[in-house]
Amino acid sequence: MARLVVLASPELADGFRLAGAPTFAAGPDDAAAGLRGIVAEPDVGIVFVTADLWAALDERSEREAQRSFPVAVLGSL
Repeated sequence: MARLVVLASPELADGFRLAGAPTFAAGPDDAAAGLRGIVAEPDVGIVFVTADLWAALDERSEREAQRSFPVAVLGSL
């Protein structure tokens, strides 16, 4: 079954975890690596990425993620 996964900053990650969402924590410098880790997960159906981390990604990482699954960018929190 496909699942929702969140990529968020360490400051926000615990809140998403408390809400029950599997969450990868990353900073701007390792956002691409965090996203690659999510892409490697076999059962991801959609990914929520916080806007600060999405802005830190290069175009190649963005395209790779969008080819793999739907991505929703969460606005400033």
